[in-house]
Amino acid sequence: MKLENVDKSGDLKHLNGITKEFDKMRSNFENVYSKTRKINKPDDYILDQDHHHHPANQTINFDWQFLTEIMLLEKINKTYNYENL
Repeated sequence: MKLENVDKSGDLKHLNGITKEFDKMRSNFENVYSKTRKINKPDDYILDQDHHHHPANQTINFDWQFLTEIMLLEKINKTYNYENL
């Protein structure tokens, strides 16, 4: 909805707090998911070396599940230098 509002109005103020909302949603999701799965690999874990680019095999933490959102927030911040995300 926030991105839709920006599309309609062009006003970035609609993005205020979007990163905090994402962080809260991610934390809640990880809390539930971690009850049945390991979401962080040990520091000495060696990522797959088979040259296949499956997101789950390319990070040692749970970032792979949120790559799209992480990249989108980084792009918005970089493109617009908007500090209130």
